[in-house]
Amino acid sequence: MQTKVTHLTSVHSRYDTRIFLKECVSLAKESNYSVNLVVADGLPNEVKSQVHIYDVGLSGSRMGRALGVTKRVLKKAIELDSDIYHFHDPELISTGLKLKKIGKKRGRSV
Repeated sequence: MQTKVTHLTSVHSRYDTRIFLKECVSLAKESNYSVNLVVADGLPNEVKSQVHIYDVGLSGSRMGRALGVTKRVLKKAIELDSDIYHFHDPELISTGLKLKKIGKKRGRSV
């Protein structure tokens, strides 16, 4: 059975070198991991290099990102029901705490 890993970002682009290439694609090459990436860039959902990329919609301002986008990222994270969540932005700390509150405990390091 594959371990489901979801990377979450509200700031970075879907093809960010560090997140997409160095983390998501590298992990997706391992047969025992299924990898998702949740972004907020306004582009269509897609699968690239075995990584499932989900967009939650673009925000026009920093305040909009801090309020609206984080709620949409949380909703998508819950929907994906992953074993491990990896957060890439400080404004997603509250998202992690909410996931923990609903039973998504901190996973092991990959």
